Amino acid sequence: MDAKDRGGSYEVTLWRKDGTMPLRITEAVLPTIQGWAAQA
Repeated sequence: MDAKDRGGSYEVTLWRKDGTMPLRITEAVLPTIQGWAAQA
C-alpha cells in the first residue's frame, strides 16, 4: 500500500442465496457514498 495514494474507488460485492439482485440494499447504500451520483 502506498501512503500517498488517496484511493478514490470502492469495491462492493452484494449477493443473495436465491440469486436475485439485492436492490433494496443497493438503493440504500450507494447514495450514502461520498461522490456517488445515481444516473437516470
